[in-house]
Amino acid sequence: MSDEGIHISPKLRENFESPLTTLSGGIEEQQFSTKVQAIMDTLTDQPVDTQKSSTSYFGFPYYLRIDLLCGSKKSSKRAIREALLTGLIPNVVLTFQEPVHPTRFKPQRLQTILTTAPLLDSVPCDSNLCQLGWYAPMPILNGSVVYRVQVVSNGQGQLVSEKSYAVNVNGYVRPTDRGDKVISIGMEMPALEEVMVLGSPSRPLWMVVESSPVLILPGIPGFKAILMTATEFQHTSLIEVGIESCWAGSLNCPQAEFSSMILEAISTESSLFIRQNQLLHRFVGNFSLLPLTAPPSEAWQHVLRSVCVSRMVPVFISYHGSEYFYVLGGGWQKGTLYRAQVYDGDVTFTQLLDSNSRTACEFMNSKACEVKWAAQDSSHNHLTDLVLIELQSDKEEAQSYQLLTFDKNFLLCETFPKYIPKGTGESFTVVTNTQENTTVTLQLAGMVFNPISGILYIWGNALLCSQDVGKSFLFFNGFPLDQMIKYFTLSFYGEFAFVTETEELWWGQEGVDQVMRVRPSLGWQAFSSLQALKGHSSYSINQSLLTVFYDWDKQLQEVVYIVDSNGKGSVVKRRLPVPEILSYGHFSTTPHDVHHFEYCTIPCVFFKMSSQFLVIPVPANISFPSPPLSPSLGGPGRSVPFPSPPPAPSSGSTWKTCLTRSPTTAFSCTWPAPPWCTHRLASRPPAPWPPTRPCCNTCSVCIQTTSWTLVTLSTTQSGAGGRTSLY
Repeated sequence: MSDEGIHISPKLRENFESPLTTLSGGIEEQQFSTKVQAIMDTLTDQPVDTQKSSTSYFGFPYYLRIDLLCGSKKSSKRAIREALLTGLIPNVVLTFQEPVHPTRFKPQRLQTILTTAPLLDSVPCDSNLCQLGWYAPMPILNGSVVYRVQVVSNGQGQLVSEKSYAVNVNGYVRPTDRGDKVISIGMEMPALEEVMVLGSPSRPLWMVVESSPVLILPGIPGFKAILMTATEFQHTSLIEVGIESCWAGSLNCPQAEFSSMILEAISTESSLFIRQNQLLHRFVGNFSLLPLTAPPSEAWQHVLRSVCVSRMVPVFISYHGSEYFYVLGGGWQKGTLYRAQVYDGDVTFTQLLDSNSRTACEFMNSKACEVKWAAQDSSHNHLTDLVLIELQSDKEEAQSYQLLTFDKNFLLCETFPKYIPKGTGESFTVVTNTQENTTVTLQLAGMVFNPISGILYIWGNALLCSQDVGKSFLFFNGFPLDQMIKYFTLSFYGEFAFVTETEELWWGQEGVDQVMRVRPSLGWQAFSSLQALKGHSSYSINQSLLTVFYDWDKQLQEVVYIVDSNGKGSVVKRRLPVPEILSYGHFSTTPHDVHHFEYCTIPCVFFKMSSQFLVIPVPANISFPSPPLSPSLGGPGRSVPFPSPPPAPSSGSTWKTCLTRSPTTAFSCTWPAPPWCTHRLASRPPAPWPPTRPCCNTCSVCIQTTSWTLVTLSTTQSGAGGRTSLY
């Protein structure tokens, strides 16, 4: 069975034939269905009178179909039949995400467990066990548009791993007069290979974490198009947005070159924002489940018409019922900064000015000034804006950077060093006035604040962090000086990843001073080769990275564009198991020796050892775990025979393990040998030997009884005890 294992698809209640009856893969109908009224009329002898004319019954408009994916379609059908006959009944754990602005005072945190039922599809078939599937109703909750579906097994039948999916409400689909549905923000482009090309640079995915039901990814070269998904890229649509491509450059708002490409995009719970050239556009979705005060948009709206927009900056965490992002001015408005607040669909833009009506650059009293980035600190139940300033010197010197905090007035933070300091490699490099620096000038490009941990990350040609909001800075180790970070993504639960200008993928953890390169690396080569051998075609054909992000489960995901041998293009989401990839790299670079043992011909089947102290002192303790199944030891389907437990040594005996190191051999043993091991070389194992193995494991009989453990205790040490278990 492939890694996908389980597959779900939302379907309309009245359509059982189509594998996917939603245009975008998400929930598009937000009203309850009246189809159940006819079913209720046929029921008799019920506790309630179903025939009352004043009583109306409603049902959910969608249900979920659960399938097993096992390579080919024929293999999947056979796997479903076998799983059903062996007792497999999947359960669906449905989680409703609380909205940004809840309508109730108490938290709206709801999780429900749905039991599925096996049903036949209404299609012609020669067998009664054809086109089977498990079905479960798909509830919708008034006030919630973000749903997480986790499919778990009931523990019977085939062993199927758990898997979770995003099934969100898509408010950017509207019905037509013909009865079908179309995308309201533009026109869908079905042929990806006619628009997208391999080798295009990747771009960041910006949204409000755990609140945005629809994600959009910009950056399609040469087209005013975006990738839209309501299922975290399980299903993706290429949309040409319906905006006017006009040249708006002027002397006050110069544009280096005209481009129809959508440069940046931010998705919130109820709205989408995109930037093309220096124009900012907004679209409000039709989310009837949300208490929105703004009406749904009929077309894209041009907002901030009087501002020459040079960049949008996201804020990933909502605060007190509102969502935020920043807009940076350009041209003659260079140095201005606007904070956008989205509340129940309405957006308000506020320019950040201090009590003297000064901008950040005017506060710095510098004409050669530019606002590079902005972030928001909401960790102390109070909003504080963080502004990153780039200052150009009048002389031919390198630029410098300054961090400001804004809370009604601008305040200076600690000054950044001009050059990247030299790291010792032992811990974080603390910025001081006495540290030794390199000759590489520090260049900063952006920053992001984690309100959960209170850590500010600043990136450029180096990676910095501040745990006190700009009062001190720490440099990470391991990042090369010749690279430049392009964008940065946070899991907000201890991990982060970033992509460089050369499309290298790096990974790190909060509190760890070292960042590690995930791709390209020897570990990635080994991992991708293994995936290709397992039959995952996306690792063996032409591909191009689109973006990386952390999903609902805080798993690092990458979105790639692949083209098969027939020239067909598709967008694929793949999980990046960073610990596994790094372990492959560690094994590839760590030197190791190969040793051949003269008497030990059967490998040990255990892989983990744990120690536990006992309260009651015991002279010796011998533990026997359950016999494992091993085709190499006991044959197919047979367990390894273990002999009877050996007798415990007498109180006057002392059994020593192989812990004494000698110059000639790695480990040596002392007599006497254990009485149940009669081999003459029981106490003389060949070198090298693991230090935790007792001496008797070297004889041909005891090599099959490696499950026992002998612990040596001193008879004069009262109260000591221990037990070592092998698994």
